[in-house]
This record gives sequence, structure tokens and C-alpha cells, in this order.
Amino acid sequence: MAFYTNANKVVSIDCDGAVTMPHLPAFAAYNSVLRSNVTGGGTYITAICFDTETCDNGSNFNGTCFIAPVAGVYAFSATIKWLNLTSSMDYSYASIYAGGMYHYVYAGLWEQSTKASANGAGIFSQNFNVAAVFMNAADVAYVAGAILGGTDTVDIAAATGTNGMTYFTGHLVG
Repeated sequence: MAFYTNANKVVSIDCDGAVTMPHLPAFAAYNSVLRSNVTGGGTYITAICFDTETCDNGSNFNGTCFIAPVAGVYAFSATIKWLNLTSSMDYSYASIYAGGMYHYVYAGLWEQSTKASANGAGIFSQNFNVAAVFMNAADVAYVAGAILGGTDTVDIAAATGTNGMTYFTGHLVG
């Protein structure tokens, strides 16, 4: 069974009951280049850049912000992989801004293992999800964050090597 609008298939239901909606707004993007010395002394990074899209159904993601094409409930997920932490850095803030408000993840007094090791390359990964956010059409969603307690020597990891990924994903739930 299929439903069409203006000769475009908008919903398909197969014989097993699986439903697909090929025009459902969705995106996935990651950071492919090392972003050097962006925070560490409390510099707040608004709208972190995600320069490589793996999916952008509806062309609603512009590299930093997702712009809701229709009103509805959206789900988002993100990870920021911070590199080059030093022993003086002790707090971080990260957030997904969506639906007109910030959804924060706060990390205080980290475990010593996340701070600088003997080689001076402390790594900290901040993962967060916003499960259900109502957004009006044209509302924006983006990822922001900061590391506090030192100087601006902290990098955001590129999606290469063993450092993991910094990414942002989202989709319309309904």
C-alpha cells in the first residue's frame, strides 16, 4: 500500500506492515577536520560546525544548524569529542539547543583518567540525547559547548584515527 501527494510517494506500507516515509526530515553529520584551540578557558562555542553530512533528507541541515521544515516532535543526538585537556581543566558544558531552549549536559570534576595523561593528551567524550522536543516550523537546533578551568587549548576531534567522532543527528518523530 502507498500514499501519494502530487505523484510523490509519501508513505509505503509493505506486506509485513513495515512503514517507510521517504520524505521524513532527518539528518546526520560529523566533524571531519580537527578544530584546534577552540575552548578550555571557558570560551563557549555556539553552533559547532559539522562539515560532513551522511544524510540530509529534506536539505534542512546547513553545517551548523538544523531548521525544522514543519512543526512536530523531533529527536536529536550528539557527541563532542574533546582533545588536549590539561589537569587544570575541570568542568564542561555541552548542549543541544532545540525547541527554543538549551538541553544541557554538565560534567563537573572529571575522573583523573579523562584529564591530561603523561603525554599531555587528555580526551573526554560528551554524549547526549534529547529524546522528544516540540519544534515549530523554522525553529533551529544546534550543538554548543565549552571546557572551563584552563586556557583555550582544547580541540574538537576529527572523525579519523582512534579519537572517535564528533557528530549531530536528528529526525522528525511525528
